[in-house]
Amino acid sequence: MQVNSAKVLNLEIWEEDTQVQIFRSDLAYRFSKTKGMGYLVEILEHPYRSISAMELANLEIVPDPQSIPTDAVTREQFGVMGMNEKYLKADFRTVKEVKARLVQLTELQAELTEWGDLARREEVRWEREALIEYLCEVLGVNHKLRSFPDTCSRQIEAVNKAICRALQTIWNSDEDISTALRLDLRIWRNLIYTPQHTAVRVLHCRG
Repeated sequence: MQVNSAKVLNLEIWEEDTQVQIFRSDLAYRFSKTKGMGYLVEILEHPYRSISAMELANLEIVPDPQSIPTDAVTREQFGVMGMNEKYLKADFRTVKEVKARLVQLTELQAELTEWGDLARREEVRWEREALIEYLCEVLGVNHKLRSFPDTCSRQIEAVNKAICRALQTIWNSDEDISTALRLDLRIWRNLIYTPQHTAVRVLHCRG
């Protein structure tokens, strides 16, 4: 592992069955092995490797039953760099076509009213209302596309929140370690550890 030697934190991590220990110089910290801590160790053990959040979600990590989750923390609050990839309910082209059709229907509805063609106007009204209902479903505030809260996105969100909670737990004991790790991590759908501020050695000490 090659990193810039200036201001690099050399860390050694011992992963045990229910505990994770982090050593920095003459300092040592012991943490309960939560799922987030297990995910974090897995990422740090494989620098420069892109690991999908779904791959991490499928790992068999048995957390310490005595561990107590810390307060919820989001990626944005903690500042871990990543990108929120959303699963959109529609594409921009479809929305554009629907809006264009609505303009046509509005004009046609006015013409049919003027002509007194009530039956045809009723058909147009139903189509127009259906399209408006569709746009209300796929568009949110400021007419931005909504996203699906599907199983995949929920799992990705859960993995990232667990990692952020682990970083917050480390922060509570040593701000320098947590900050350096945060700077070297890129998270969300694909997670990667690029050692620039840290040099990590992972040892497995399981029974």
